[in-house]
Amino acid sequence: MEQHAPIHIRSIKLNFFLNTLRKIFAYLFPLLVFPYINRVLGPGYIGKVKFAESIVNYFVLFTSVGIPTYGLREIARIRDDPERRSKTVWELTWILAVTVAIGYILYFTLISSVSRFKKEYLLFLLVSPTILFSDFSYEWFYQGVEDQVYITIRYLIVKGLQLICIFLFVKAPEHYYRYALVGVGMNSLSTVFNVVHLRKYITYIPRRKLEFGRHLKTLSVIFMSSLAASVYTQLDVTMLGFMVGDDAIGYYSTANTIVRMIIVAVTALGEVTSPRIENCLKKGDIVSYHKYLNISLNYILIISVPCCFGIVALAPDVILLFAGKQFLPSIYSIRLLSPIIIIVGLAYFLGFQVLYPLRQEWKYTVSVSVAAICNACSNYFLISKYQQNGAIIGTIIAESIGLILQLWFTRKYIKETHLFSINTCKYFLAGYVMFRFLKKIPLSENNLVLHCAGSIIIGATVYFLFLFIVREKTTVSVISKIMNKIKKQHYQA
Repeated sequence: MEQHAPIHIRSIKLNFFLNTLRKIFAYLFPLLVFPYINRVLGPGYIGKVKFAESIVNYFVLFTSVGIPTYGLREIARIRDDPERRSKTVWELTWILAVTVAIGYILYFTLISSVSRFKKEYLLFLLVSPTILFSDFSYEWFYQGVEDQVYITIRYLIVKGLQLICIFLFVKAPEHYYRYALVGVGMNSLSTVFNVVHLRKYITYIPRRKLEFGRHLKTLSVIFMSSLAASVYTQLDVTMLGFMVGDDAIGYYSTANTIVRMIIVAVTALGEVTSPRIENCLKKGDIVSYHKYLNISLNYILIISVPCCFGIVALAPDVILLFAGKQFLPSIYSIRLLSPIIIIVGLAYFLGFQVLYPLRQEWKYTVSVSVAAICNACSNYFLISKYQQNGAIIGTIIAESIGLILQLWFTRKYIKETHLFSINTCKYFLAGYVMFRFLKKIPLSENNLVLHCAGSIIIGATVYFLFLFIVREKTTVSVISKIMNKIKKQHYQA
């Protein structure tokens, strides 16, 4: 059997830097594309694409059967064993092959028989490759082995090409087909890169040597939690599409896209620390385990709180900048949705960094299942009356219930964290002070880019200055290290 060189695990600082670099470009990409696409397509055509994507994403979820979460965890634990690593990848690949085949049969049956889907049959056909290329992307593998260098390079190449294609080919409302196709094309290109690069890490294992059964029990539990979680992330758009129409989806998706973009940044460190947490537990290094948990928690709080308060204060500026006056109804929607930045950040921490590494995924499954049921019920009663805002209220209710249940399930595991402390209260107090400052800044439509950038800089300055004044631990520590480095360089000069 071909032997591979041992995996070189880079420092947590480098991995976080690379992950943050991707998140920065993840911000820059919507900053360039989102305002353009919203103005070119408008809420109705944006709604058509988002509705089609919401349907195909159900099938991605179904066919992936929880492998993205499960695979990351398993690869993180066995990444130093080439044979077990290869064996696990091939076993999960064969499971995906079966589920994807079944998924496509069901998908084409559905879009050919339901009248709501037949109206946009071509659009649903164009987004269908998403199922194949998302499931076989092996993103979970690269996160598990912490190959952040490769992930970052590939991400920048693909996003750069996607940006160019959108500006070249999407120039009118009727080009919404092209917009959907560009997204699918870049997804497929990313998967091709991943599959080719995978040869660096794994060798071929004959099917007769594979053991599929050992994965099925845990996958079934994780799949149920993923299914339930997807219900209250995708169900809003699906129910809006059936109960209201494309415009409401457009308004909702605009607010949701901006907020979810921020959530990606909030959970950025978690993507880096999760494999490290898994490895610490495997080695029995409890001190490092608690260390990484607290680093991740502090990061989530120190970022999510000001983002939440900032979105409420700057909602008109943000919507006008990203979407234009066609999307003014999204201003109230984004303010209403803003608390989930904090709620989802904490739920991500409790679910994926506390429960999953401890093999307590069934507790996460229970919490998201209850939340999903609440979301479906809330949507049924609220969407018809409040349209996109009814869906948002349902999301807030669902996410809050899920978080409360996870707090209960993790109560004995998070005693060593600083979640319930005076230090945490300082973040909310600083966020409120920042909010009061930002509300005093008048809206300027003449130069929204400079206005928003200036407001963010002012808000961040006020927020972190207040944290420093009240001696918040993380802020004081970081500023002290920066000052010491400056002094050291000064003395050396």
